[in-house]
Amino acid sequence: MSEYLNEYGLAAYTDTRNLSIIEAQYRYLSWKWTDIAKPEYPNLNEIPELKKIIDTLNMGAWDSPKIPMFIFQGAGGEKEGTPVHPEVGMGDGIMVTKDVRTLARELVPRRGRSQQLQYDPRGKHVVIWQRAVALK
Repeated sequence: MSEYLNEYGLAAYTDTRNLSIIEAQYRYLSWKWTDIAKPEYPNLNEIPELKKIIDTLNMGAWDSPKIPMFIFQGAGGEKEGTPVHPEVGMGDGIMVTKDVRTLARELVPRRGRSQQLQYDPRGKHVVIWQRAVALK
């Protein structure tokens, strides 16, 4: 990873390496790949090692779950990196709502049932996750 990072990226990587996602997220609000990468790597999708990781995490490429799935989507992530976009909508700091709705629509035909709720306007990814855990 270090071969792709600029000086700021290396410092941030070292600083966040042992932090939780929540701790790291608030330490480096609104950073983008171009803020931490060397200029010769402007698109992380063009780096084979990183593209493989991204593809592995893409839920749309996974097999349908064997158990019912509850999709919990927030829509208040402006401060966490997903500002309102005219074409893709609001987000929760991790995913934009249009992507989540598309994933839910794809799961329904493959699985038969899916429930998706969108929490407006203050639902952030971390807050929504905490609410989901509290429901258990």
